Amino acid sequence: MGASLRDRSCAGVLALLVFLAGCSTTYHPQIRPKESRQTVPAIAELHPFEAAPGLRSGHEHYGVVADGVRPAKPSELTEAITEAIRSDLGENRVFTQVVAYHEHPDLVLTGQIGRFYEHYRPQIWTLIPWASQLAWLFGANTYQTDGAVDLTLIALSPDGQVLGRYRDKETFGETLTPNKENGPGVRLNQALTEAVHQIRQQLVENQSALLRAERTQTP
Repeated sequence: MGASLRDRSCAGVLALLVFLAGCSTTYHPQIRPKESRQTVPAIAELHPFEAAPGLRSGHEHYGVVADGVRPAKPSELTEAITEAIRSDLGENRVFTQVVAYHEHPDLVLTGQIGRFYEHYRPQIWTLIPWASQLAWLFGANTYQTDGAVDLTLIALSPDGQVLGRYRDKETFGETLTPNKENGPGVRLNQALTEAVHQIRQQLVENQSALLRAERTQTP
């Protein structure tokens, strides 16, 4: 019985180590597809988002902080977030068209990233000898994660007049068992998805004001 328990515990620890070793990668922002219920009939030119000073300087967490996850350069992560948002707004028909450049756009979009991080790590009690093995035996969650997303999308007329600011903040914190469904970055992408979907809803609800402003700019 004792040997069997030791074998099962060792197998569990080995599986966890293999899982973590296999996750040595770079975080990629991803937004879950969801087609918009309404489309704003406008061509939108999306400019790069700007990260808050603390994110750009490295004084605040930016991206996924976890063993086995290589930190991305702030500029690269900001570019990846912008591209994920551009793809979501365009492919899910939030606007007629969303591009990086258009000769005569109806609207210009840009944005700010106030917070964007996930801290993914083992619970401190797992450092106690045999704690991880016992947790595996009884099905206890050995890891914890917390993080936040704070995004603001700014809509402007082609001549630079601010037409609206659309902001959403999401936070999360929970314990979990590491696996493919609960790996580093999963919860951050869920928060990013929710923030973008909430901002999309605000845009659609305000589309009449956006279109009125657009028509006043038309010569």
